[in-house]
Amino acid sequence: MRWMTVLLGAVMLTISTSAQEIVRPQEPTEPYPYKVEEVTFKNAGAEVTLHGTLTMPAKGRKFPAVVLLTGSGIQNRDEELFGHKPFKLLADYFTRRGMAVLRYDDRGYGESPDTVAEATTADFAADAVAGMEFLRGRKEIDRQRIGLVGHSEGAEIAFMAATAQPAKVAFVVSMAGPGLNGTEISVMQIENILRQRGIPDHAVKQMGEKQRHDLALLTDNTPEFVKINLDSIARVMVPGFAFQSEEIKNTVRTQILASNGAWARFFMTYDPVEDISRVKVPVLAINGSRDIQVASDANLDVIEAALEKGGNTNYEVIEYEGLNHLFQKAETGSLDEYATLEETFSERVMGDIAKWILEDSVPIDTGRGEMRKISTRVEVISDTIVVYTTQRQEYMGGAHGMETTEYANYDLKTGKRLTLNDLFTAEEKTALAEKIRAQILEQNGVSTWDELIEKTCYLTQGEVLPTENFKLSESTITFRYNPYDIACYAQDGTEVEVALN
Repeated sequence: MRWMTVLLGAVMLTISTSAQEIVRPQEPTEPYPYKVEEVTFKNAGAEVTLHGTLTMPAKGRKFPAVVLLTGSGIQNRDEELFGHKPFKLLADYFTRRGMAVLRYDDRGYGESPDTVAEATTADFAADAVAGMEFLRGRKEIDRQRIGLVGHSEGAEIAFMAATAQPAKVAFVVSMAGPGLNGTEISVMQIENILRQRGIPDHAVKQMGEKQRHDLALLTDNTPEFVKINLDSIARVMVPGFAFQSEEIKNTVRTQILASNGAWARFFMTYDPVEDISRVKVPVLAINGSRDIQVASDANLDVIEAALEKGGNTNYEVIEYEGLNHLFQKAETGSLDEYATLEETFSERVMGDIAKWILEDSVPIDTGRGEMRKISTRVEVISDTIVVYTTQRQEYMGGAHGMETTEYANYDLKTGKRLTLNDLFTAEEKTALAEKIRAQILEQNGVSTWDELIEKTCYLTQGEVLPTENFKLSESTITFRYNPYDIACYAQDGTEVEVALN
């Protein structure tokens, strides 16, 4: 979670992020017993190329995979802060246990483009989706078991991405993720810090309400209004503003403008509950009891209630006693303590997450699950009987499913089931397959079959026209194919109608 200089009435509260020189015994060092690859991937919608690291076990394939999502603020792929590199450690821990891990630099860090000025949490969720798509394109990855592991705001990003792409996210791990909106998070943060600094409780509450009022002053008005009336707003937020030095005034103005930006406005008003309640994949939500940035009890309660309300039946919520926002064993949980601790991330928590991913989360798998017949319809076309059978294949306890319709053709006189060889000559079949192939290529925005395979990972057995998935009329044939088999997308089948001429 982002920590900035926070305006609090006449008080300027600055949080130090300087790290002491201290040994980090958990930090992984070379040589690594796994593959490490520097990678790039694109969020085409935003024209953003992101730079990261992909780690994979040295042997085998079809690895379950995770995308690590950092908290707020511009952070590198290791989520480096206070002298710790928690994501480097998590990637090492997970990869040693058989998982592939993608971690990447946020927009604006290093080689990743500086496009953060107007970016919001929703934009970062689109980056996460692009990361998943990158993994789906790797032959080493089990595309049915790609999940998202987000820390702090990264958990919000994970829930957003899982809502946007429910058929592509296998699981979500929320590490110290918010359940409340950003305004409530901010007020709680301020109150917790002030209590730790010995401020009396009645004064803490007054300052918390002042913080809520000041944030509403920004979010209830347009960004343009705030810019135009900057000094007037500063006088309301900071009593005695007019009598401060120009240096202090400029600092106050800078902080107000920072809180008036696109990210801050979105974060302060966005309520995660709606997205969380729509997530049906397995969820592990965890927090530490000494987290003063995202208060454990308040936020875990909201997350659990949202999952239950949304009908998610596969989730686990855990509060770890004595751990802080970074999942370190802590005495106070204060920010000043982060840098002084040798531990980067609790070994117990890493073990619990890894076990949950590998053993307890149920993978999305459209190839398995209960198949049940929904309907059967019979139609007579010329001298052929066409039987349409619609079935639904359910998995994830019915939370996901895919309906398919099969078309079986029978000779009206003999009752014999007809195949393509009965219906078409070899030349007609070839011509028909080419027409269908051309339409599939057009739908996927490519010009050659090789491009389609490269774009969508693989082509199951090269089948373009299964013998049964079509229906015939006097002038057209409608062919139904499953894009998961042809285009690596787990979604409903698509009908392609081709004129026979």
